[in-house]
Amino acid sequence: MCIRLPLEELENFGTSDFIVYNAGQLPCNRYTYCMTSSTSVDLNLAMREMVNLCTQYAREMKKGLFSVTPYVMPLVSPYYCQFSLTPPELERFLSGRHSRL
Repeated sequence: MCIRLPLEELENFGTSDFIVYNAGQLPCNRYTYCMTSSTSVDLNLAMREMVNLCTQYAREMKKGLFSVTPYVMPLVSPYYCQFSLTPPELERFLSGRHSRL
């Protein structure tokens, strides 16, 4: 879930892991090279930024964040999954010494 922090928490927040610019009412320039639509969702993993242009569909932002999560937090799965591991199995899995699950 994306949340806006209260002002008192923002003062001591530090730096962001990833920045999302959501400009849902601003169309992109269709005359830009390789741009065929007024809607655009662009990711820049090097700068850790995502820009949403001309889409007010909230799932576009969520799907973009799901796509970015493995790069920002490699050990966290952004998708719902459930499995049970005992502590030794979990340790093997996280260390990469597992055969398969």
